[in-house]
Parts: sequence; C-alpha cells; structure tokens
Amino acid sequence: IPYTPGEPPLRADRIFVPHDQFLQLFEKAHPDQLPRDRRGPLGSPVISAYYRTTQLLPVAGTQSVLRFEGRFVVWRDADDALPIELPLGPVAVRRATVDGAAAVLKPLQLNVERGQLPDFAGQQIPAQQQQQLVTNNAAPPVTTGAAWSVQVAGRGLHVVDLEFDLSAEVDGVVGRCDLPLRNAVAGLLEWTLPGDNLEAKVNGRTTGFRRTDRQVLVPIAAASTLRLQWLPMTEKSDSALTLHSSVTSAVSLQDSGLIVRTSVEALLRQGEINQLAISLPGEYSIQSVGGDDVAGWAVSSWPEGGRSLEVQFKRTVTDRTTVWFQLFAAGPVGEQADFPIPISAVRGSGRDTGTIVLKAGQQFQVRTAALSGVTQLNPDEAPQPAGEALPGRPVAAWRYARQPASVSVRISPTADELTVEALHGLRLEAQRMLWTSRLGLLIRSGARARLDVQIPDGYLPLDVAADGLQDWYIVEPVAGSGAARILSLQLSDARIGQLAIVLQGQQARGTDLTSAVLQPPVLIGATASSSELAVWLDAASESSGIDAGSDWNLQPAADANGAFREVADQPASLLLRSTAPLPRAVTIRLRPAVSTLVAESLTVASVTETSLEHLLALRWQVARAAADQFAVELPESLAQIMTFEVPGQRRVLRESAGDGRTRIIFQLQQPVSGQLFVLGTASAALPADRQIRMEPPNFVIPANAASTLSGQGHFRVLVNQSRALLQPLTEQPEDVVAADQITLKIPQLLLDQAVLISRLRAESSAWRIVQPERQQVTPAVVSLATHTTVIAEDGSWRSQHQLQVANEGRQFLPVQIPEGARLLFCRVNGQPSRIVQQDGGAGRQLIPLPQSAEAAAGFEVQFALAGRFAESLAELRRQWSTRELQIPVPVFPEFRDDPDYGITINRNRWSVHVPASWRAVIVKNADLTNVTEAAAQEYLDQKLLSEVEQVLSATSRYSGSAAGGQSGGTDVWFQQQAVQQGQQRLESLRAAGGAGNQQLEDALRRLSELSVETEGLQQGAGQGYLLGKDLQINADNEQNRMQFFSGNGIQYEAYGLPAKSERGGEAIGGDAPDQSLRFRFMAPEPEAKPQSGVESLERRKSADKELKADELALLGDAEKAAAGQPGMAPGAAGRMPRPQGLAKGGRSQSQLRQNALGLERQTTDPAVAGELGEALSIAEQYKSRDRAPREAASMLDAAAP
Repeated sequence: IPYTPGEPPLRADRIFVPHDQFLQLFEKAHPDQLPRDRRGPLGSPVISAYYRTTQLLPVAGTQSVLRFEGRFVVWRDADDALPIELPLGPVAVRRATVDGAAAVLKPLQLNVERGQLPDFAGQQIPAQQQQQLVTNNAAPPVTTGAAWSVQVAGRGLHVVDLEFDLSAEVDGVVGRCDLPLRNAVAGLLEWTLPGDNLEAKVNGRTTGFRRTDRQVLVPIAAASTLRLQWLPMTEKSDSALTLHSSVTSAVSLQDSGLIVRTSVEALLRQGEINQLAISLPGEYSIQSVGGDDVAGWAVSSWPEGGRSLEVQFKRTVTDRTTVWFQLFAAGPVGEQADFPIPISAVRGSGRDTGTIVLKAGQQFQVRTAALSGVTQLNPDEAPQPAGEALPGRPVAAWRYARQPASVSVRISPTADELTVEALHGLRLEAQRMLWTSRLGLLIRSGARARLDVQIPDGYLPLDVAADGLQDWYIVEPVAGSGAARILSLQLSDARIGQLAIVLQGQQARGTDLTSAVLQPPVLIGATASSSELAVWLDAASESSGIDAGSDWNLQPAADANGAFREVADQPASLLLRSTAPLPRAVTIRLRPAVSTLVAESLTVASVTETSLEHLLALRWQVARAAADQFAVELPESLAQIMTFEVPGQRRVLRESAGDGRTRIIFQLQQPVSGQLFVLGTASAALPADRQIRMEPPNFVIPANAASTLSGQGHFRVLVNQSRALLQPLTEQPEDVVAADQITLKIPQLLLDQAVLISRLRAESSAWRIVQPERQQVTPAVVSLATHTTVIAEDGSWRSQHQLQVANEGRQFLPVQIPEGARLLFCRVNGQPSRIVQQDGGAGRQLIPLPQSAEAAAGFEVQFALAGRFAESLAELRRQWSTRELQIPVPVFPEFRDDPDYGITINRNRWSVHVPASWRAVIVKNADLTNVTEAAAQEYLDQKLLSEVEQVLSATSRYSGSAAGGQSGGTDVWFQQQAVQQGQQRLESLRAAGGAGNQQLEDALRRLSELSVETEGLQQGAGQGYLLGKDLQINADNEQNRMQFFSGNGIQYEAYGLPAKSERGGEAIGGDAPDQSLRFRFMAPEPEAKPQSGVESLERRKSADKELKADELALLGDAEKAAAGQPGMAPGAAGRMPRPQGLAKGGRSQSQLRQNALGLERQTTDPAVAGELGEALSIAEQYKSRDRAPREAASMLDAAAP
C-alpha cells in the first residue's frame, strides 16, 4: 500500500482485508469517485469491479470449470435495503457476502428454457473440431441482462464478494472460456493461464492486455462477453507468415532541425498480424504516428540493440495496411562529416524495399560521403511519403531493395561570403556587466535563413532584434562537452545582402573586483570580421591594463565609432579592436578609483507642544571618481530613532563607534559622482530638563572604501512651533550665518519659521524651553461641602459629609479621618464605593472618583463617620466647666499644600447637634475656630450659590475652545449637554428664593446665550474640526521634507537612481527610467507591410485620435491646476508637469481651449497664469509636431496604388 503501479489489487494476498479497511483504502485511492451528497446523482450503482481466476477444474471429457473470485464496490445513497444488479450474466454462484456477512442473492432470469443458457457440459467436441475451437475467436453476442442481484442496505460504500464458476472447453492444452460481463463498469481481470508456454488471446487478439509470465491483466471498460483463449505457443515459420514491406521516407534539412516523414506499406501474402515493429534511428523524437488501422503505438528497445516503434492494429491484418510517422531531431551546427541519413526497417519482413529523398534549404550544401546497398535516383522524380509535403528542395534521392542499407552525407553551409562588422558596448556596474551589441552583416552568394551567435557562459539575453527576425532560442551545450552556448536566430525567409542584428544582455559580475573577463557575442561562420569593444567603467573603478594573449588591442577612446553615441553620451573609458573571426576573451585589470569627498550637514530641531522633531540633511560632494559607500557618526540616542531616505539605496548599516556614538553606513546600488543627498527624520519627546542640545555629526570614511574626506561643515536651524519661548542656556555669542552661506538649499518655509541659523560646533550652546507662567488650577473642586455632626449623651458622635465635586483629572479624593473614628459608609454619585488607605499617608484615606466628561459636570460624594470622645461623661462635663471641647471633623488636604492629591473647597456648611441638656456656644477665637455662625436662610443660600457656580464652570469648560475656532465635534456636543443639564438644575432652584436669586437669573441668561452659540457650532463642526494646529505643523514639516529633496536631490534623475526610504524603499519624486533601456543600440526598423486603402484610413484616424487625446490632456490638466483640483503630479522644481490623463467630460477641444484661455485671463496669480500659458504653448507644439507625419502619411497613401 499504495498499490504498485501496473499491478492489480487482488494479486497480492495482503489486499484481501476486512471490508471496513477496504473502504478506507478505496477512499484514499479514489477520493473523487465517492459522492458526498446525501442523494447520489446515479442512484446506487456498482462503481468498480475486480475479477481473478483461481483454478481450472476438469469435469468430464473436454468439459472443465474455471473458478473466479470477484469483488464489487457499491455506493448506496439511502438507508433502506435495495437490490443491486451485479454486472454479470449467467454464472454459477458458489458464495456471496456483503460487507463480510452472508448476502441474499436473487436470480433475475427465471423460467429459462434449456438451451437458452450456455451448456458446455452437454456439448461433445470431437478431436477434429479442435482447430475450430482455436480459430473461433468471437464470443456469443449479448442477448440478456444481469443474471443476479444482491440486497444492500445502509448509506455509503459497500463491498460485495462473489465466488462463481464458468464452463470451459478444454482439449489438451487448448481451451476457451466466456466471461459474461454486463453493465459497463470499470474494472480489471487477472487471468492466470493454466500452464506454461501458452499463448493467450482475448476476443481472438493477442493485444489489448498486459502479460507477465502466466499472469494476464485485462482491463474492463465495456459491457460485453470476454472470450478467454489459450493455446500452445509456437514459433511461426516463414511459411506461416509472408510479409512484404515498402518504405518511403523524406528527410527535410532546415535551420530548425531535421524532419523525417516515413510511410510504411505492409502487404500480407500469407498469415496475419496484429502489430508491426519498425526500427527507429537514435536521437530522434516522434512527433506523430497515424494510419487507418492503427489502434496505438509504443516505443520499445530491441534485444539486439536499437529502438523500435511498436504499432498495434485495430484488426487482424490479413491483406494490406499503411502506417506513417514523423520524426524530428536537432540539425547539425556548422560542417559535420558523414552525417547518417535515417533508414527505417520493418521487423519480420521478407522483402523490405524503400526510397529516400533528401530535401534542404538553399543555405545548405549536401555531398554524398558513403553509400551501401542503395542506388541513386533523380531527386525530382523520387516518390514522396503520404501526407503533407515537407519543406525544402530535393537535393538527393536513393532506392534500396534489401536491408541493411545505409547512406552518409556531408552537410555544410552554402559556400558564401559573410562579412561582419561588430560593435560591442559594455557598461561595468557594481553587480553586473551590461552588454549591447550591433552586428552588421553582408551576405553574398548564398542566402541564409538562420544565424548562430556564440554567447559566453552566464550571458542572459534581455532583448534580441534583427531584420526579418521570426524567432530566437538558446542551444545549451551538453554538460562536460566544452562546447559553447549558441543563440540561434530564425529569420522569416532566407536572406542575402545587408542584415543588422542588435543584442542586449547582461552577465553577473563575480566577487573578484580586481579584474573583469570580457567575451562579447560572436557570429559563427563569418569569413571576415572586424570588432570594436567600448567599455564604460563604473565611476568607482579604473583600468590598470589588459592581460596579454588575447585577440584584442587597446586603442585611444577618442577613436571610437560614432555609432557608440547611441549607447551613451559620455565617452567610453576603454576601446579595444580585433579582426579575428572568433576573438578570444580579454581580461581587464581593475583597481579602485579614489574619490574626494566634501561633506556638509544641516541639523534642524523643531520644538512643538508635545515633541521635538529632528531633521538631518546630509550632502557629500563627490569629485575625481564615484563612490558607493558613505558614513556619518551620530549620537546613539538620535541614531536609534532616525530613519533615512537615500537615493539608490542598497542598505543602511549601523555599528557602534564608541563614546556613545553610532556610525551609520550608506551603501548604494550604483556608485554616484557629483553629489549625494540624504535626509534623516526623527521624532522624540520633549527633554525632561527642557534643554535642546544639538551635537554636530561627524563624517567619516567607511572601512575598505576608496575615498578621502577633504572637509566637512555643519550648520543648525532652530525652529519654534510651540507657545513656549526658546532661550540660549549660556550667554555666549552665536556664530550666526545667512541662508545663502549654506550650500544646502533650505526650504523658504523653514527659513520663515527659524529662530536661529548658525554654525554647529561641539561647543555650541544649548537652548532652553521656557514655558509661559501658568496659574495652577486644581483638577478637582468641591463647590460645596455640607458637614453634619451629632453628639450623643454617652460621649459618642456621628457625622455625615456631602461634597459637591467637579473632577477633571483626579483619581482619588483624599480625606484625613479623625483619630479613633470609623467609616460607616461611602457613596460616590449615588453608588456605593470602597475607601482605601493611602500608603504612608498617616491615616489618610482615598475615595475613588470617576473621570469622564459627565463627571466633570458635577457629582456628589457622601460618607459618614462615627467615634467617641476619649474622656468619660463625668470628665467631659468637668472639662466643659473648665475648657473648650474640640469637635472631631475630617480634614481635606489643600491643593497648594499637596499638588498631587490636594483639592480645593469653595464653600463649607457645618451643622452641629448636641443633646438637649447641653448648652453649647461657638468659641470665637481665630486660632481655634475658622467658621462663623450663620442664619438658616444664609445657610440655604450657600447651596444655591454653589449650584450656580458649578453649572457655569461646567458650561464654560468648552466655551473657550469653541470661541477660538478650535472646537471639535465632541467638545461642541459636551458643551450642549452641559448647557441643557445646567438649565434644568437652575430651573429647579428658582423657586427657593433668597439672596442668590440674582446670581441664578444671571446664570440662566448666560446659559440661554450659550445654547444659541452651540447650535451654530454644531452645524459647522463637521467640516472644520480637523483643521487643528497639530495638523498644520505636520503639513509644514512634510512640505519642508519634500522641498529639501526637490531642491537638493534633482541630480539623481541623470543617473536614474530613485530616492528610497529606509522604512519601505519607496521612490521619492516619481519613478526614474530604467537605465538598461538607455544603454543599447537602436533596433532595426520593422519592415513595412503593404497596406490597403482601408488600413491607411484607419491609420490616419488613429493618429488623429492620439493627437486630440494629447491636446485634451494638456488643456484639461491646466484647467484642473487653476481650479485647485487634483490631477497634476507636482514637478521636481514646482513647474507644471506633462499631462497625467485625459480631460473628463463631453466638451470638445475648442471648448477646452476657450476655457483654458479664460482661466488664464481670470487668474490673478502670475505663477499660475504663466503655467497655463506654458501648457497652451506645449499643446500648440504637439499639434504642429504631429501634423507633419499625418500630412506625409496622407501623401504616401495617395501615391499608393
């Protein structure tokens, strides 16, 4: 398990397993054959059948019984019992089981008269009818259906095992048996022959099955009776079979390879055949096989060596049949000696005759090398094989009358004159060598339809172009043969005269950067050649000479062919020439070129309300040679958080430089010359000591980098984007410079915001952030604290405390409970709360407070205490007669004494209740008492005033931001809710009366005014709440970053190195063109095809549409730019770019032009008006530029017939 390929499951003993395991095996082997639905689309069929013979038992005379074992796989789609027809006709069943249990069989053919069923036991076959027994191949026709059904119950798969017998006719070693199959079920029959040296036939044929020794495997795929026959295996003599064959072959030699088409006619003079064996030449692939009687074919090996094509026929051939086949092999490259012509032979043929015709293109010359057993024919009169004629002209033909026969020819290209003028350009890059080649050919005397170019190892063609090129491919050599790689170009037809080939490819550059091995593509078969190789070294390398022993000679670079200007504008670094037809490789010695660097840095520190934004601009001026590695050292705290945007970045490395500094190394994909600009950004929290320290970066040379640093300068810009003040930490003069003294281009917006522009040195003074004086306000305010104390006769006391609290930021309300007192309960905002002991608070308790916008509007904290005076009652009374009694009361820390936990209490009310038998008065001593006695109405007025103050405080909390235009939608909503709740609370207190009524009326009037304001703010909050100060600061910083690159990074457009970010590697400032497309020769112009009048008209219409689309795009984008709409990508220097898309809408071109002209007149901004004028002039240029080709095309079309 799994089953051996080609072996039946019933052949091995281990396949016979219990039915549940068999189901598991079947599901694994055939997962797609088992339906998953509850109802099967085919009902409950038998889906697989397996048969095998076990033994042949003699009965009487020529009658025997052949025993079978069968296994059927049944799919049941219901749970109830159902009779399933077995795919068998009349058989004698000996035993049947379903899923391992005894099965119920039901015969389906009842009341059958004697003679309707086969009765071999009653038949007497005399000896003289033995030949008839052997030659009677046809089984009786199927006239009845299935003979048995089995009862199967239960949904799913079931296995039915059946043992049955069939009558067999046996006369000595000759016998036959008919297996009645019904209902087409796929399966397999394993038939074991009764003895050795027997020949097996199925339905009279010796094909259509697989045999191994005595085991015969017969596939079952049709509902028919199988006749199994066996007879002695005899060798057929020549008298038993007389086969004559006639072979007609045609061999076509083309640039793509050899095509062989063969037609074999087999004629049976005596005997019959079911298959035919035809010899095949080596190294040829079969493309197709056909014939009227062909049922199948296979390729096998002969014992004596060689291959043969085994063709099986649909019938037993006794007369005549024809077989044809087509072969293919790769053609010879260059001149090849004694090329054998393939000749096929028919195995077992008594007379094997045939003809061969060789066809070739004009680019080949064929000469006979050796002949054996053949005679030459007139090629034009030689017969052709059946089927489509092969291309080429007949150049030779032969006839043979017996086998073996052999023909060898010598094939060589046509003796022509092929002159090549080759120009090769090579650009040496950091990781690859980019090649471009132009081969100018002059072909005389003989036309060529294929050209072979030898290419070096590792050469990857990027583009191949040639005059009349139809296809190209690479021929890889056999491993270890030492042959070269061939780039084969197939032309549309054979050509003569001038021909141009343009190639572009690349090779990986090795790790050895001290040398480069150059092997340009070379045309094979050139009679004369002149080659010129121009090398552009990367700016980081320089040549130290070439190795001796090559076919190339150094020449002055100024003498290079003028055609190299198509490849690059700069002159080549090296020029080499060769006149060898196949020049050998040349090795160039290299050494690193030493570059001189001048570095400059600009450190920008922007102070905001919440962060310190760092921007670091680095620029290296590169002279004498190019460099691809740059390094700078920064403080470790800044280097860890800073990200860099580097044009042409390959990777950024960070390594420790010691003394708390980090060395950052920038490695580029390609060396750069001129200058390199790098921009770093970082964001950090404001320093805890409120001091801004700016350390100058230190430019260094990376290890193993061929560069020298001739100087470096550092500058700093300090920007204040906060409400704080920036002051120097020490009184020392700053080395202030003007912006034009710095080589780096600083954005104007940054200069407008700058507080300081100066040189940056190690001793430069730090700056201090000075926040304006702010009045500290407690985060939690108690507007009214109501205290009630009750003293009992026994010296105990109880007190209740109600606090009206407005909380904006406090987590706890601190309270100092009197010594010896205990807490009875605590409720916050009407909900029970748990008071906690403060660590190290000396008896201070903390009451948790809610923190939310609703809690800031006011809530109540209520708690109660109980205790007892330390003195007894008698002592207490005695004290009263001699001194005052200190009533215990909780203490709330003041905010000014404890800024972390303290609160502010605006008003206190305290009522003390003593027993009726006591007389108590307030001790009017400021040192002992800080309260004053109040009347009842005055006591109530305090509550009214506290309510008014609390409501006004809650509503004014959001009104300040709303008035300043900085309110968000959430603030407006909370203000509106506070106003509504305050109006409701004050309306409920209006009827109380008292001294506070005037303040209450003023508060209600103020709330009405705020209600009107919040309604207006609610309508406009959806559009303006996002335009805050923070967003403006972020926008300014992003604009400064982009303008830094636009002002200092334009130089990379010339190198095609887009700026990439260390974060994601995205390009900055748009995509740059691929330099591989620039470094190449111009491809040959495509050949003009004859055009009809309809095609010419369509071409003019297409040109008109393209011109109109260009004009619409220019005018449409100009209109969008003036209207402030998106649709134009920002240019590198702020100028109007080329059109990005077509103008939308149904307006005509004249309308768009008039609108653009109108916009130009209406625009007041001179810059925008100038851009519109430029767009209109560009549109006019496009119109005049495209009008000339259209007029020329019209003239050509008019002259065309």
